Amino acid sequence: MHAQKAIERVVERSGVSFRGHDLRRTGASLMVGAGAPRPVVSKILNHVETGVTAVYDRQSYDLEKRAALDYWGRRLEAIVVNRQPAAKLLRFSAAS
Repeated sequence: MHAQKAIERVVERSGVSFRGHDLRRTGASLMVGAGAPRPVVSKILNHVETGVTAVYDRQSYDLEKRAALDYWGRRLEAIVVNRQPAAKLLRFSAAS
């Protein structure tokens, strides 16, 4: 199913007007607000990094992306079922 069609159905049924980009922005904001580092969220959003650091940093950040997306999944589920989320903050440690 195409994401845009699903969003259109949700908008129609809920009466709440939003766009797919609103979900993307909200997810990114809440992940960063919960402690996910901006570079990790940037990679989740598939943004192209520029600058000298991007040339040398070839890390995929898969574990960090998984932690941030797992948090977002739990948070989104809590929003949908109208309950308090279990995890409020993500714990990221500096890489050794």
